[in-house]
Amino acid sequence: MGYSYYRIHRGIGCGGDQSRRAGRAQTCGIKGGYGLHRAALALATSGIDAIMQIPGNLTAVSFTSIVRAANQAKIPIFAFQTVQADEGAVVVLAKDYFDFGKEAAFLAARVMRGENPKDIPFVGIEVSKFIINLKAAKISNLKIPEDMIKQAYNVIK
Repeated sequence: MGYSYYRIHRGIGCGGDQSRRAGRAQTCGIKGGYGLHRAALALATSGIDAIMQIPGNLTAVSFTSIVRAANQAKIPIFAFQTVQADEGAVVVLAKDYFDFGKEAAFLAARVMRGENPKDIPFVGIEVSKFIINLKAAKISNLKIPEDMIKQAYNVIK
């Protein structure tokens, strides 16, 4: 399993090849946006079985580069932002930013109506969305079990 992340350092480097050992992750740090595709390609072709992409500002806006590298290596991507299912992740499990926005609007309306913010309890988003992209699964030769497909909030065919 591998993932890319943004870290300030000189150059691009991927961690040691630990991907074939059960439960180990291989990481790949990048210096900036210009190096993301090279880092993603280095990671995807390093012998890992899949990419698990954690959310981050740089990787979110450059996700298509990670998808291109994964598709070239024919490995699946698992992600945690709903929009990334449409962009090529095979499986996404995420809270939806749209839902966060709606809840924030309700809270803002309460404050605008005069309620003191200190009296408003924290409200989290309860529902996570499980999304499967069958097109992306086909590219990476990953067979998704039928019972998982039935459980999905959304299935991209």
